[in-house]
Amino acid sequence: MVKLKNFFLILLSVFMAGVIFLGYSLIYGMPFKKGVVAKELETHLEEKYGMDFHLQEAQYNFVDGNYSGLFYPEAQKELVFRAEKWNWNGVYYDEYPEAIWKTQLTQDLTPLVNQHFPEYEELQIIVSGGASHEMQTGKEIFHYKEAQDYIHLVINSSEKWSLEFEKKEAENLYNLIQELQKQNIALDISLYFNDEEGLNDSEKPVTHEIYVTSKDLANIQSIEDVLEYSLAF
Repeated sequence: MVKLKNFFLILLSVFMAGVIFLGYSLIYGMPFKKGVVAKELETHLEEKYGMDFHLQEAQYNFVDGNYSGLFYPEAQKELVFRAEKWNWNGVYYDEYPEAIWKTQLTQDLTPLVNQHFPEYEELQIIVSGGASHEMQTGKEIFHYKEAQDYIHLVINSSEKWSLEFEKKEAENLYNLIQELQKQNIALDISLYFNDEEGLNDSEKPVTHEIYVTSKDLANIQSIEDVLEYSLAF
């Protein structure tokens, strides 16, 4: 009787361990597969770009079941990017070109924004994930100017919106756009105002923004043109 009881306890323990492992695997992925896919991705990156890469962290996305990792090239350890193996078709995907473009954009745009918006609150340079995959970049990574439809410059203003302040910031934005036009840089630009206290008649917060797309950038020839892209929502 005691042996039978112990046998069932062992079975229960094994069952519970299996349930725990299954639950862990569903959320965090199977540990051994993380390592296997990470090695696959590293090999793929080295073959694709002809240089050495290193894994920073193996990852798993329980939403879509994809295994991925954060990698960096041996020559630029600060250039960390994501690579992934798609579960449904086995395709390898990486954002190495996007990481390069963002570095280039930061170097080119930050001084210009600092010059024309010396008191901005926050600056974001966004390169859409998947841009290089859609554009089918290969070993030779072209300049970010070829990816203008996937780049978004976001400037958060330091002050609350007012008509007078909007005109002042529109002038700053116009001067920035002139510089971008001279350098043949096209990208989406959003200038947000600090509207935490701004309320409309229904007592709901209002967001004020000047939003110019990359395709409209060339049409900006005056401060009045900039103000045509002013939004409130």
